[in-house]
Amino acid sequence: MLTLMLLNLSIPDIHSFFHTVPIYMLKMTSRLTISRLLQFCTHHPRVILGTTIFLSAAIYLANLKHRIDKTCRHISLVDLPLSSACRNFVEKGRRPLPPCAGWAWVLERGFVSFLSPWSDNITPPTVKSGGDDERQKTHWIPSFLALEVDLPVELLSGYPSDNKASKGEREEIPHLSQTFLRAFLDARSEGLEAYYLVDRDVPPLTLFEPGRRLFGREVGLGAFLLGTWFDTRGGGKSLRDGKFPKGVAQVPVCEGPSNTLRERWNEEDKEVAAAVMYWRAPDSAVAMVDNVAVKYGIPWRLMEGGFQEYMVERVDEKRVRLVYVTLEAQSLYPDGVKERNFRKISRLGYWGHGVYGQWLLWKTVKRLEKIQRERILA
Repeated sequence: MLTLMLLNLSIPDIHSFFHTVPIYMLKMTSRLTISRLLQFCTHHPRVILGTTIFLSAAIYLANLKHRIDKTCRHISLVDLPLSSACRNFVEKGRRPLPPCAGWAWVLERGFVSFLSPWSDNITPPTVKSGGDDERQKTHWIPSFLALEVDLPVELLSGYPSDNKASKGEREEIPHLSQTFLRAFLDARSEGLEAYYLVDRDVPPLTLFEPGRRLFGREVGLGAFLLGTWFDTRGGGKSLRDGKFPKGVAQVPVCEGPSNTLRERWNEEDKEVAAAVMYWRAPDSAVAMVDNVAVKYGIPWRLMEGGFQEYMVERVDEKRVRLVYVTLEAQSLYPDGVKERNFRKISRLGYWGHGVYGQWLLWKTVKRLEKIQRERILA
């Protein structure tokens, strides 16, 4: 029948026919789809509400993450100052990657940084015969994160502190690095994890002494000050200049980072200072995850602890650069195994850990800006 109809039509009519029919069918399909969609929305309002909330939250979080990325920029290990304790820590223990071993997140592929066990002094322990023997290394660095943000000097120098320093002393780099750490801890203490998971009767930070608890608990998940250092055009102080006191509640999971400032003062014309802290997870939680991983063959492990460095570098007379560095330490012989184990936190876990650190740095910047606005309006 369609063939007979087409035979009775002229060529222009045939073109018009084949042009009109698809458009008509598309309109009918669209009407049916819209009708079914309206019926679905009418009969399933909760699904539509949940989808709308989810999409709105996703758009908001994506926009927030974009703003945070613009403020708190990711940098690589080689972008850190030469006097950085964490940079020296990674470079000092760097070795070629052993066969069948996983690489560290964000660090250079093909290499891994081995660490020695902890001693009672900030200075790394003396290794026995064969000072570079990898068999005496008990830990390694599975992940690394470094962020930076540029700010006016007045944001840091005007932040409230417990000492009675003059305006000139407040703008000195060593004092600014301590202010950075204090502001970071204050911003972190405003989160829910400080109220329900971590903090228990933390004393106020007045003295920057090695071994002082910064947040968390004396026994369990806690963070403590390892020491401070500064590198200026007129001299400096190395992290290893300070002695770590005995009898503290918790010590680092491995050797602490150190830097050799006196060998590098002439290499960079910079003013930079920093405070370094260490943290460690509860041994019971780490052991539980290790047992589950061994029993069920899970390829991931929990972070045992790590170090964080809070640096302030002078850019010019009116601006400074805040640099936040965090790295983790992992045992090579978990649960007493005889062969080295390079299992680490999952990629999703590392991403979440990095986003949390970036979020805390962003909160610190917002807190500094808020304090300045309140000071101006007062």
